[in-house]
Order: sequence, then C-alpha cells, then structure tokens
Amino acid sequence: PKNKALGSRDTSPTERTRIEKQIIKEANLIVSTSPQEKLNMIHDYDALPSHIGVIPPGVNLRRFRPLDTNKARKGLGISTNKKLVVFAGKLERRKGGLILVAAVAEIKKKSPEMYNNLLVLMFSGDPRVGRKKERQEADIRHVIKKAIEDDGVGDTITLMPGITQEKLHNYYAAANVVVMPSYYEPFGMVAIEAMATGTPVVASNVGGLKWTVEDGISGYHARPKDAHDFARKIIKILSDSKLEERLSKNAVEIARREYGWPL
Repeated sequence: PKNKALGSRDTSPTERTRIEKQIIKEANLIVSTSPQEKLNMIHDYDALPSHIGVIPPGVNLRRFRPLDTNKARKGLGISTNKKLVVFAGKLERRKGGLILVAAVAEIKKKSPEMYNNLLVLMFSGDPRVGRKKERQEADIRHVIKKAIEDDGVGDTITLMPGITQEKLHNYYAAANVVVMPSYYEPFGMVAIEAMATGTPVVASNVGGLKWTVEDGISGYHARPKDAHDFARKIIKILSDSKLEERLSKNAVEIARREYGWPL
C-alpha cells in the first residue's frame, strides 16, 4: 500500500517487500493494527486470514482527554472567535501537507467570509530527529512554504515546529477540526488522540483511517489527494456548531470504547 500511495517517491529499501513476504509466510501469528492492514496483507502478501489478528494501538486517555476549548485557547493565546484547524504530522510527503494547503486555498475561493475568520496551524517535524532527517524535513518544509506563498494563504496558515504530546493536547482541545490528508496511513494515531480530546477529524479515506475515523460519526472521510473534497468537509463542520458538537461527543465515546487500553 505504501508503494502504491507514494510511487517513485517511496524510499523504502528495494528488498523490503521480499523480506516482508518471507516473514509473513513463516509466521504463526501476525498482529495488524487495523482491519485494512489485515486486508492488505492478505491481498499483497498472500497471508492466511486465520494467521492474522487485529489489535489497534491504544491511546493514553490520561493525557488525551476533553478540555474546555475557551480555556485551552486562552492558555495558547488564540482568539475564541477564530475557527481553528490543526494538522500534526511528520514532514513527509505522504502526510499530505500540500493537500491541506490547497484545501485552504479552496476555502478562500468558496467561502471568503469563513476564510477571513480561519486559523490553520501545521505542526510538523520531530525535535528528536537526527541531522539527516532534519535536512529531509527542511526540504519538504521549503516546498510547503512555497505552496503557501503561491496559493496566497500565508495570512491564514502558520507552519509550527514539532512539539511535545502534552502541548499538542492543548492545541487539539483548542481546535474545531483536526485534518489528516495522508496519502498512506497504516493506522493514524493523531486521529485517535484528537478524538479522545473531543475534536472531530477530517481524514483521507485510506488505510487505517477508514476504520479509526467513522464517517459522519466522529468526523468525515475525504477522497485521497482531493483538496476540493477536503475543503468541502472542513467547511461542513466549521459552519455547523451543532454538527461539530455531535461529532465531538461521538469521537470521545469511540476513542474511549475502542482505543482506551485499561492499565
């Protein structure tokens, strides 16, 4: 699936698929993180369905829990009158940062009034990475910055550095929507963290996101790499406070029921 999503941009070692097939062939039990990952292993690696179990990762409910939105915004210095969209992901093309930039440009064209009241924060990068990864992330950051400039959305989108989970939790709580425009995502931990915090998610209908984000219940699916569809789904939530409230409530319930590992 990753190869299909990234094509020539996939930097995985060429022998990876061969090794993975051999491991799957010899394994007595395989643990997948989502039903979609299980289907991928059956289809792409000829894995036996009876040899695969599905165990999704758990979310830390003591850290990611609902907070008062206005209090969260006050602590972060964000106006309570703004509509806030948050993106959090590694600086990799497969995370779809360019799709979000294009979606914001679409919102600017389709709904200028909403755009004028919109704030988009893109948290990208990892403070723990080494120098080689830093150079790679700097290259992609440059590409995203240029797209922001070319699309004329620099007054709305701010590129933020990577931050700790504790700080990210506050931004999830302050947000109206968390967006995950990934090209490929085996599970989608950001979606579960946001849902546990009570924030609706708009995510690509790919990989594990097909299952973690329940369309129309805890957020919305959007067609992969389709900025128009992402813009439409974001506008739908931001323009309807009652819908946002319903999605938020459902998101918390789903995160606690399906992904809150008891410790």
